[in-house]
Amino acid sequence: MDIQPSLNGLIDFYPAATSMGALHDALILQLSGVRDSVGTRDWKAAKIAGLSCLGLGMSSNMILSMTAKGNRAQAAVQLELASRVSAFLDDVISANDSHLDEAMAIIVDQHTVVSPDTLPEFQALIDSIVAGTITGAELTQAIAGQGEPLGFPQSFKLAVEASTAARVRGLLTIYHAEFNIALDALSTEASNAENTADLVGSLLTSAFSAFRSSLNTMLQTIQSDLANAQPGVAPESLQVLACFVESELPMMARHAAVARMAYDALRSAGAGQRAEKLGRRAAEAGRMVREAVASYGSSSLLSIWMRAPSIPDEIRELLSDAGDLAFDSAIPNGKDIELSQLSNSLPGTLVEVSGFVESISAMREPSGKLISRATLVDPSSGAKGDIVAVFVHMAHSGITKGSYVRASGVFDFTPPGGGAPALHIDSIPIAKIAEKSFRMRFYRLCRPYFQVWPNRANLFWSPGPHNLVDDIDGINESSSSFGAGELLFQPFIR
Repeated sequence: MDIQPSLNGLIDFYPAATSMGALHDALILQLSGVRDSVGTRDWKAAKIAGLSCLGLGMSSNMILSMTAKGNRAQAAVQLELASRVSAFLDDVISANDSHLDEAMAIIVDQHTVVSPDTLPEFQALIDSIVAGTITGAELTQAIAGQGEPLGFPQSFKLAVEASTAARVRGLLTIYHAEFNIALDALSTEASNAENTADLVGSLLTSAFSAFRSSLNTMLQTIQSDLANAQPGVAPESLQVLACFVESELPMMARHAAVARMAYDALRSAGAGQRAEKLGRRAAEAGRMVREAVASYGSSSLLSIWMRAPSIPDEIRELLSDAGDLAFDSAIPNGKDIELSQLSNSLPGTLVEVSGFVESISAMREPSGKLISRATLVDPSSGAKGDIVAVFVHMAHSGITKGSYVRASGVFDFTPPGGGAPALHIDSIPIAKIAEKSFRMRFYRLCRPYFQVWPNRANLFWSPGPHNLVDDIDGINESSSSFGAGELLFQPFIR
């Protein structure tokens, strides 16, 4: 039997391999550059670095999406290849051809080029058919995996992670840069802020409401599209949401800066009730921004993986469940009470409190447990109350002095870390809620890159400035304000 023509046919049939290692390395380098720019406190430079990071993330997303789509097309090729390999080896074995070793070597060598990560598995399959323990048809099924390639290179998965991290971190950097640039520019108008605060509040309420409505509508469209998605097709609604978030978040940052300036001016003027009303709006807008960022990251992931032939389990389950999930499900927040009533709360009762941050600190116990504490003040009554979070660094998450915070938990006379009685912030059962809620399931996809609720802590807040104060030992934590702390202290990928 002349095996060379058949071997040449097999070699020509293999798809070309694509290395993703260089792309991954370029993305990580760009991410590091963003962190460095934030450390210099030059917000114009940080904005440029954020735009570059976002741009690289977007372009790499397109490359990866095309690669995934091409890989899906190659799934059919792989199936045909498996049939050819098994039939070819059956012929060689039945003919007892002396070229068997040469045939095996060439086949394995070609597979090494295409899918090096799966070479041991492939070699085992070849050995099995030669030993007669599986048939050619069984080999075809094993290699094809119901039409899927034998494996997706690990370098591709790492490149997808880096691409998503670049888009999310670039977007966050632009948001914080825009906020701090606007806040600096508005400082000259602070003297007139009290007189215009009510108009500002009305305009911001309208803007925040429109943002929330648009985001909800787009998420509902995505849910419907995912429930009816065709294999290998990423719905256009994912890109629509991504474009919306990219275009609107800079404006939301500028709105947040206006709100911060206005409620600071109201507090200075003793208009506590008006300041609190505006602070609540700003905190709710802060939560909306975080939800939008998570939605953006999840859309980025899905736009790639939905085109691929081999899909991660979490995404496969989302696609399978999308049509059966409720769009939303309530987060347990407890009864909304005044700070002045916090100490009267019944033990074990879930309550929600809010106020402006007067002080904030963090400590790590000898056991390694991280505990952060903040003192909130009600600007109307002057009442104060403490909140405590475990394994959450509130300052490094972006909460600053002057931020308006809403937190849910139970009042504890002996809170973690000791000290005065405080509200022990509750953990949101995100995984449980995600079993029934599409919104939460969608946000949860982004958790390796960004968390709406840091370590599931049930709190949200209005953004604050990022001002680092140096001392002889470096950054003075107690005197600094880490409004963009996530850009410095959170890993690119968890």
